[in-house]
Amino acid sequence: MSSFLKHAIAACLLFFPILATAQLISTVPAFPTADGGIEITFDASLGNAGLLGFTGDVYAHTGVLTNLSTSPSAWRYVVSGWGVNIEKAKMTRIAPNKYRLTIPNIRSYYNVPASEQILKLAMVFRSATATNGVWREGKGVGGTDIFIDLYSGGVNVRFLQPATPNAFTPLFVTSGADVPIFGVASATGSQISSMKLFSGNTLLTEVANDTLQTTIQASTAGRTDLRLVAVDDLGRSDTASVYFVTDPQPQVMARPAGLKDGITYDSPSSATLSLFAPGKSHVYLIGDFNDWQVRDEFLLKRDVLKADSAWHWITLTGLTPGQEYGFQYLVDGSIRVADPYSTKILDPWNDSFIDPVTYPGLKPYPTGKTDNIVGVLNTSPETYQWQITNFTPPPKEKLVIYELLVRDFIAAKNYETLLDTLDYLQNLGINAIEFMPVKEFEGNLSWGYNPMFFTALDKAYGTPN
Repeated sequence: MSSFLKHAIAACLLFFPILATAQLISTVPAFPTADGGIEITFDASLGNAGLLGFTGDVYAHTGVLTNLSTSPSAWRYVVSGWGVNIEKAKMTRIAPNKYRLTIPNIRSYYNVPASEQILKLAMVFRSATATNGVWREGKGVGGTDIFIDLYSGGVNVRFLQPATPNAFTPLFVTSGADVPIFGVASATGSQISSMKLFSGNTLLTEVANDTLQTTIQASTAGRTDLRLVAVDDLGRSDTASVYFVTDPQPQVMARPAGLKDGITYDSPSSATLSLFAPGKSHVYLIGDFNDWQVRDEFLLKRDVLKADSAWHWITLTGLTPGQEYGFQYLVDGSIRVADPYSTKILDPWNDSFIDPVTYPGLKPYPTGKTDNIVGVLNTSPETYQWQITNFTPPPKEKLVIYELLVRDFIAAKNYETLLDTLDYLQNLGINAIEFMPVKEFEGNLSWGYNPMFFTALDKAYGTPN
């Protein structure tokens, strides 16, 4: 019998409860290691549900993140190219919408050298073929890639429940609801002697083994923090944390007079944000200022226009002048959006391809803390110093306009190089330039007619100044 099968059988007591948590991904063992095996079960009814009801063959498009990966999108040792069907990446259907992939040894499966540390498995599940050019894909909520953490030796503990919608969003529940708690622990070379569950600093329950299951009732509006502490018989310990949110109750309060939607800078250290969100009950502000977590003090107030329409707003204080802050709105506990009036955004899919010469010092995307587009606020941005303050344009009847696409006009594809080319245009008799759209568009290469944010300039061409 292989060591992996022995490991799987030893973990069988954990196996069925893990599936019962109705998670997108469940694993045996609960704490996989880089040099061990893993059995991965995928529930196609969860996440983006892109493979829900699909009956054809399904394959795992998979690679790893290692200590040499530069971002979550920098997968290494991908087992096959997209659309290339190989037997070892084929999923086994074990029930409707349930698939399994067995990897006897992770390092060998991905062919990762021993000198490289494997941190996570990365995957997307796809149909064997495309229909009319469209693939069926199983991903996380919002179309995100799926990641499985790997663990090292010693003591490890984790929550399997409460199950969260994705890696970044906590569970939202209604008051009075029962919240199932399920924690597991493991130890290398020893036994787990105790597991304790805390709410804040209050001990709720404890067990003298490696599995803790209980139920608590959601009774307090807002955030509830849970902490799970496991200790082995050698005195070593590990701690896991999770939180859930109960029936957010926004304060009803009129917005400051004259406040407009978007970001209003009140002073070099404060800003007021306003979002019109019809039909939405609550909005949290998440960002660099609260480590991208849902916190009670960042629940936006509501200014009710009518029963199904309201503004949601909040005033931030204590901001550092000149510092850029990334932020999003978390709407009704599931939708992450940047402010639609943002003048600068961060893009997790395209920013990494912008040349630092084109956009020096670009604020990095908050990888591992959120997903989707992020807005940026700055109470005291660098002000452009105009060299010519009395410019007079030519009369309309004497305009000679050149419609210019920065991407195609110059090889460097940026404003900085274009400045050095103005004499060339002037020598041709041109006295005005009409840019093809430069507002934020999808991707970095575009004619600009697919805009995303109408008040933000696309960073692919350079800085606003």
